[in-house]
Amino acid sequence: MSRKTSRIVIDHPDEPGVQLVGTLEQLEPSASTKGRPIALICHGVMGHKDYLWQKKLAQALPLDSFRFDFRSNHESGGSWNFAGFPNEVQDLQAVVEYLTDRMTFDYQIALIVGHSRGSLVTFRWLCTSPSAYKVDAFVNISARFRMMKIYDKAGFRPTDRVPGEEYYLWRANVARKPREERVYDRDIETFANWDSALVRTAFPQHIDVLSIHGQTDDLVEPIDAQLYQDALEKRKPGTTSLYLVEGANHTFDNDRMEIVRAVLGWWKLRQSGGLTNTIWTHTPGPQPKARL
Repeated sequence: MSRKTSRIVIDHPDEPGVQLVGTLEQLEPSASTKGRPIALICHGVMGHKDYLWQKKLAQALPLDSFRFDFRSNHESGGSWNFAGFPNEVQDLQAVVEYLTDRMTFDYQIALIVGHSRGSLVTFRWLCTSPSAYKVDAFVNISARFRMMKIYDKAGFRPTDRVPGEEYYLWRANVARKPREERVYDRDIETFANWDSALVRTAFPQHIDVLSIHGQTDDLVEPIDAQLYQDALEKRKPGTTSLYLVEGANHTFDNDRMEIVRAVLGWWKLRQSGGLTNTIWTHTPGPQPKARL
């Protein structure tokens, strides 16, 4: 089977001068994309389209996929804000419109996979976008439910502020390059008040959901995954599954390929019609330390 990997640049319809950059993986590049299913992969905060397992998952999925950098991340333009969830919901909408437009590809969004902040953005988009009714499945990896817990994060306490300033500095390496962003108290407050509980009343009834969470995640505790499970499991006909991985942290550093295996296994089970509301626990064997 032939494959094709293409770099795609999308002019943002809501942000003049801003471009979103992504990677399109096509299993059969010569075939028509009209109505063809495609998966979207959304990275977390200070991440990018090839971060962690995103690239490996995209290349392993049995359907076309598109992974992209949210605005101000890696190759995409625009400005960054710690509490800029609405901006990123706009980014996701822009990507969906581009891929499903009849004049471009005319794809059908079948699956969205989000990690951490990317999951939060996808949850909100699925709860509010008219396009969400066409989406069949969603994989939520390590998403926060209790947003107020951000106040417990080391580095965001009053004593952590830059001396003489009203902001904190958040440092990270993105695509092996150092990055530094300012976070203000108002940003943290806005983040903490983001309504994740909207999923209880507004999440589409038909979408099958898989939540994957590490049981030793000290950034977002596993109880958050259980809260999503509780919020979504009464929907019909959509199913809600929870996959807990022992020994895994927020980024699954002990075995990132477990994400790929879990998503592929769940997707195969879904395709066979065998999904039910389920909670699994996985204990991985010894693994070499993963690298970014």
